[in-house]
Amino acid sequence: MLLVWLLIQTETVQNWIVKKVTVRLSKDLNTEVKIKHVSFELFNRMNLEGTLVKDRNKDTLLYAEQLKVRLTDWFFLKDEIVLKFVGLEDAQIHLTRQDSVWNYQFLVDYFSAPKSTTKKKSKSNLKLNLQKVDFKNIRLVQNDLWVGRRMEVKLTSLQLDAEDFDINENRIQIRQLDLDNPFFAIDDFPGVKAKKIKSKIPVQDTGYYFNDANLHLTVGKVNIKNGTFSNQKFTERAPYPHFDGMHLRFSKINGTINDISFIKDTMKAKVDLSGKERSGFELRKLKTDFKLTPQKMEFANLDLITPESHLQNYYAMSYEDFNTDFGDFIHKVSMDVRFVNAEIDSDDLAYFAPAAKTWKRRITIAGKAKGKVDAFNIEDLFVRAGNTTINGDLSMIGLPDINATQIKFTSGSLRTTYSDLTTFVPAIKKVTTPSIASLGNILFKGNFNGTTTKFVTAGTFSTNLGGFTANIAMALPSKGLASYSGRIITKQF
Repeated sequence: MLLVWLLIQTETVQNWIVKKVTVRLSKDLNTEVKIKHVSFELFNRMNLEGTLVKDRNKDTLLYAEQLKVRLTDWFFLKDEIVLKFVGLEDAQIHLTRQDSVWNYQFLVDYFSAPKSTTKKKSKSNLKLNLQKVDFKNIRLVQNDLWVGRRMEVKLTSLQLDAEDFDINENRIQIRQLDLDNPFFAIDDFPGVKAKKIKSKIPVQDTGYYFNDANLHLTVGKVNIKNGTFSNQKFTERAPYPHFDGMHLRFSKINGTINDISFIKDTMKAKVDLSGKERSGFELRKLKTDFKLTPQKMEFANLDLITPESHLQNYYAMSYEDFNTDFGDFIHKVSMDVRFVNAEIDSDDLAYFAPAAKTWKRRITIAGKAKGKVDAFNIEDLFVRAGNTTINGDLSMIGLPDINATQIKFTSGSLRTTYSDLTTFVPAIKKVTTPSIASLGNILFKGNFNGTTTKFVTAGTFSTNLGGFTANIAMALPSKGLASYSGRIITKQF
């Protein structure tokens, strides 16, 4: 027994045993299983090099250049096994399916214990606890041709320091997680399966829409360095050059996420990140108290800074189905926005409303807005842009096409100049009679209803030429002469 013990401690014998095991597994699994080199100590350590597992189609299912495990000393004599360290280097995992069966199912079937026909045994007291993880150069691809979704995860480095990792109780507590060059992408496309899977829409936030396993997860701090997030929906068209909810890609994501919790179906975190979207829209800083439920995404205490804009302090999005509605953001996602002294540059606004590209204005805004991008209302609105200020209640239906958008402005006041008017409404340049340019500084108090090219307005005007009250309808067609009708009463100031 002593001789056997000594022989097992030698790497030559260890590799001979592993070779016999992998040859037997390859035969039983009807595929290829290889391990180039192995070294282990029976009490607490194991190193594997060049681990390869292929699927039944002879494609690579798993390859890992290095796998290292450190365990509790004399672990087989104890009720709790502590994984002191798990290391993985230069690893690739490829999961795929073209029908309802994944390419790894044969492994699950092989290693699953047969159903017992005897009396059910009592639950084991053995606990498995993880302390530290160190992954380097990892790539995971899940290609679901059956449903029509491809997910890819890559990272240069992942280091995890765990406080409690109790799989039996679905409880994970992590002190710190460091991610270097993390990449996460989801691409949707037409799948083989003809019948679509119905999405689960819970009636209340307590429904487990995200957290099917009822996992109780907390993380003290996550550090992200140069991350990328991509979400591409299948479309017949090319991505828009501006912001496109069907083709999202944020890169250069850096920052920290603190006090993360994922309990029942609610996720919370304190976020402080920066990044850049495919369209060119850049987030210098996104700091907020984040909350996600199956029906709502909330950014409280919001502080958002771009190279030219600064937004604060609350933003929330509501939806019926998280997985599908963001693909049609403009029409299906409802927003609740509360701006306090927000500064928006028209160049930033143009990423979402391209017509603003020519404005070249810095806009100060305050107010409470609710609704979807294509139909929203703003109460207690205050806007300053150049020499223009606006106060009142505003509703807009029809964005992002500003020229076709129905605008309703009530109980409001507008102070502007001819120069600003022609910037926001270029069609006014075509009006020569009466001479709007000669009005100079304009103050309007009243109501406005219509589009930028065809509208009705009623109220009091004060100009450099004098004042008047008006109830008029005006049309500014793209071709032909402008027309107007109504009633105007002049006043002498």
